[in-house]
Amino acid sequence: SWLARQKLHRKLMMINLLAITMASIPVAVLISVWVWQDAEGKKEHAALIQAQVVAENSVAGLLFEDRDAVADTLSVLKWDQNIESATVFDKNRNVFVRIGKPIEQDIPAQELIPENGIALFHQAKLDVWMPIKANSEQVGVLRVRENLMPLYSRVLMLCGMIFLGALLAFVLSAWLAHRMLNRVTQPFIRLADLMRRMSSEGDYSSRSDIATQDEIGDLASSFNLMIDRIERDNLALSRELEQRREAESKLDRLAHFDGVAQTTNRHYFERRLNLLLDE
Repeated sequence: SWLARQKLHRKLMMINLLAITMASIPVAVLISVWVWQDAEGKKEHAALIQAQVVAENSVAGLLFEDRDAVADTLSVLKWDQNIESATVFDKNRNVFVRIGKPIEQDIPAQELIPENGIALFHQAKLDVWMPIKANSEQVGVLRVRENLMPLYSRVLMLCGMIFLGALLAFVLSAWLAHRMLNRVTQPFIRLADLMRRMSSEGDYSSRSDIATQDEIGDLASSFNLMIDRIERDNLALSRELEQRREAESKLDRLAHFDGVAQTTNRHYFERRLNLLLDE
């Protein structure tokens, strides 16, 4: 396969990059989701508290049908540029006072609005519905609509910074992994080159100089011991072959030379005659 044809360094680098990617991307996504939900949760909490304060201060104006007093109460919301509209409905669900642009939206049923209000997110908007009560009796409803695009823009910018940090961490981790893998695989490469040189040149005098205190060092030491044994066996074999050649030479001399008469014998003349006839 394609992976089997790759060198060891590249295989290990691919494994490291895959592991870094699988670790960094989910973490960045989880952090971004947490940041998004946390921002929405804080905005919802702040909007409900703000609406509750405005609703409590609008009770008297509703009871006495003082539109100016209610309008003054709602005017405190104008300092927040993200608030698009604020509307107070009377107990008959008619618009009592409105600031900002009108919004065509049905009022939720009274039983659907909890005592502490409800916040609804939709299309980058936040609608807060807060009941206005006097002595536990609902006398009206407050609705505040807020634009969430500035909030979402800040959150998206923060998420972008998170992903940028994850990318920088990925690049740094990849660089460190490359440096470390070079240190790890370099002894393997040197040992492989030594073995290749020995097999092609037949020179068993070289030895591996790897002296690390790990499995690579053990492999190099075992390789050196194996080469020592091969060299000893080759030396012993060469000596044995030399001794055999000397013995064969002595036997050949004894077969063709008479040691007593100190002259060549009949076997020598037959050999010489055969050689001359072959020529």
